[in-house]
Amino acid sequence: MPMLSVECFSCHNMFALRGWVEPEDLIGTKWEGYTQTMIEEAEREDPFIFQDLDPWSQFDQNLVCPNCGSANVISY
Repeated sequence: MPMLSVECFSCHNMFALRGWVEPEDLIGTKWEGYTQTMIEEAEREDPFIFQDLDPWSQFDQNLVCPNCGSANVISY
């Protein structure tokens, strides 16, 4: 499974973001309440159903530190 490492030069926070969807990522969406098994079944039917809902994709849409909000971050 892919992971993205992010380091913030402002608050010196380091964190890893996963590139897959978990049930907590679906809160506030029409898939809220899906279990891990339901997520896996839905992804087998349509691999792009949850595109951009995982933490890595969310970070890519807004390249700021989730801890302090600084844009002074690097990812690898």
